[in-house]
Amino acid sequence: MSLGYHYLADESFHIPGPVDGIIGSELFPHLVSGTKIMDGPDAPVAVHTRLGFVVMGKAPLVGKSREQKHTLLSKLSSPEIQVLERFWEIEIPTPVRPMITKQDAECERHFLNTVQRTEGDRFSVALLFREDPEILGDSSELACKRFLNLEARLARSPDLKKVYHDVFYDHLQQGHMSPVQGEHDRTGYFIPHHAVFKPQSTSTPVRVVFDASAKTSSGKSLNDVLFVGPKLQANLVSLLMNFRIFAYALTADVRQMYRQILVTERHRRYQRILWRFDREHPLSMFELNTVVFGISSSPYLALPNIQQLVDEEGKHFSLAAEVTARDMYMDDLLTSVSSLQEAKILYRQSKDLFCRGF
Repeated sequence: MSLGYHYLADESFHIPGPVDGIIGSELFPHLVSGTKIMDGPDAPVAVHTRLGFVVMGKAPLVGKSREQKHTLLSKLSSPEIQVLERFWEIEIPTPVRPMITKQDAECERHFLNTVQRTEGDRFSVALLFREDPEILGDSSELACKRFLNLEARLARSPDLKKVYHDVFYDHLQQGHMSPVQGEHDRTGYFIPHHAVFKPQSTSTPVRVVFDASAKTSSGKSLNDVLFVGPKLQANLVSLLMNFRIFAYALTADVRQMYRQILVTERHRRYQRILWRFDREHPLSMFELNTVVFGISSSPYLALPNIQQLVDEEGKHFSLAAEVTARDMYMDDLLTSVSSLQEAKILYRQSKDLFCRGF
């Protein structure tokens, strides 16, 4: 083929060299000017682009040889090849199903046998006891001492005290905490709590930490008699890789996810706390009605509810169900889609889906 005064995009195409760049197929039509040079139906075509002429199509065989040719394949190992293989492994992560232990299977059976939906469409779960909770000793004395220390600390910092009180006021207002009827009932487990102050955080400058590892008089804590449950979080590397695939990114989180999931009433006595809003009033007992941050089995009790929600309600929100099952990490959603229209649909469907159970 003769191009005359025309030029090729790569004039030294016959000499091996590094790749300068890869252009996706979606950009190729914008580079083509429309000019074509053809020498015949079986000859290659020179297509003019903004970068120069590109030759493509069929090419005739030059001569016919009766010689036999053999091709040998040899696998080479070099640092460069290993780096390339590692790059491919990262770019296309292969899902690995973790081994299910007997204990993990027991936790899964326990969850499936005890999870329920309430009249308000909330999920209700039971604590994952691996030992009889009756072996727990007295915990009220330690909880009382630690509360009094906390109260003294709050008294020295009015701003911290207000924020801490607001947290428990919000628990009461939303029904996430209820007073215990019968002030002399000291059974169950009392969870000490304290404040972690994070001034750099704009959303949660004060976090309430519940210490379910505090020992009772028997030497056992609540966390000691609970299963932790298997790790259900998605692979974070895969999640971040998927996040960069498409042009439109979406992030979201489930607000107060743990507190949206109820604990069955018979187990709430193992989630008792001591509290009062005024130092002049006697200490009162309360029960936390929802999954508690600080109890070892809480992550496992919370995460399956998202999959349960997808299983039960996903048929009404197909796009959100697919993305939620694939791109959630704990209470955070991290995903990307190919168009603005798809992003809007996913946004609406995700909100509607989670309103069905959270």
